[in-house]
Amino acid sequence: MRGELEPDFEFEPWGPDRGLKLGHCGHCNRSVRFDPIEEGSGFNVTSPDDYGDDVENTFLLGRCPHPPCRRVTIFHRIVSKPAFGGDFHLQHEEVIFPRTSVKRSLPDEIPPHLRTLFEEAEQIEKLSPNSVCFLARRILEQALREKTDSRKRLEDLINEFPEMEGVTSSLAHLVRRFGNIACHPKTADDGDWVDVDPQEATAVLGIVFELLDFLYVRPTRHSRLLARADAKANGKKPDALPSANDKKPKTLLGS
Repeated sequence: MRGELEPDFEFEPWGPDRGLKLGHCGHCNRSVRFDPIEEGSGFNVTSPDDYGDDVENTFLLGRCPHPPCRRVTIFHRIVSKPAFGGDFHLQHEEVIFPRTSVKRSLPDEIPPHLRTLFEEAEQIEKLSPNSVCFLARRILEQALREKTDSRKRLEDLINEFPEMEGVTSSLAHLVRRFGNIACHPKTADDGDWVDVDPQEATAVLGIVFELLDFLYVRPTRHSRLLARADAKANGKKPDALPSANDKKPKTLLGS
């Protein structure tokens, strides 16, 4: 029986072909067909819970086929079976290594210190949603302060940044609001603490990626393209395009 974690991520939980089959390698950021692990591509640990039901923890493995990556992805699956018979019940499933199943490649136009903060947030994406949103808010605020050289509140920075209007401004405020939820503890009507959900943290991190692209990448690449257009309009040759033999993939507007 083939299980499905998400689109294009497939695994076999039982039998001789047990293991990860298709998916995304979070180490090298590729969609891959996983190679089996030489020592075995999965194992089970079964134990009773407090109600006497059997709980089976299944760990499924797959190795990235691309050199020089060749690193392992581990998927954890939890199912339970009632003590008095009945069908297995799926309780939980997720990629547990690497902790983030999709890593975004940040362009060189983004300052190194912001890339470091973003990579730190990616490393804990599956561990601490509150911390992810705290870091996301910090990245946004730090970027806007550097762009404006202002010590105003983040809300004012977003509202007053000249290019940040409409949808872009709304997205920036979303990052700010979820960062505030992570930083300022509150209780709900039922008395439980209000926390950021994992899905919300992943979405917020994706928005920060878009905002960094808006603030740093697009202006730089547009300036490069404009310089090439100006040079050609004046009968001059612009700088040579990257060679196809370059080791690092590049684009016309990329670095």
